[in-house]
Amino acid sequence: MTFAALPDFLLDGFDLYPKDEVLRMLLRPIKKTSPHVLVHGRFLHRSLKRIGCVLQLPSLPSSQPPDVVCGRKMHRDLKTTLQSYLSSLSQGGLVLLITLRSEMPRENICAAFLHAGIVDPVQESTRVFVLTAGVFTPPSVAVDGLRS
Repeated sequence: MTFAALPDFLLDGFDLYPKDEVLRMLLRPIKKTSPHVLVHGRFLHRSLKRIGCVLQLPSLPSSQPPDVVCGRKMHRDLKTTLQSYLSSLSQGGLVLLITLRSEMPRENICAAFLHAGIVDPVQESTRVFVLTAGVFTPPSVAVDGLRS
């Protein structure tokens, strides 16, 4: 059985998820007390609700655009996962990615975030997971290959 197959309440009950204070810190750049979080998969539902987030599901359209997109790596290629997350996020929104600690090196996750236009990546780890968060800033006019 993999961690993806374990119910959310079980992961939360065994204290494998991050503490509420860690989630609040990762979501701080949004500057909202009840951010709208588009959650891909079942990870962190209970924790996000507990800290006051309004959850949205990809299967249920919402009139409110998400402030945060949260989920696990869905594709073999992290770049593809990030692109799919960014398609539903507007500038200034936050991406919160959950990976297993053994899944990939932390510096590779940060590099993928930066290449996707997600700036100021911050990482926190639990016993099992690494959470990486960053703010989506679409590239503006580039000068000599540098973002302006």
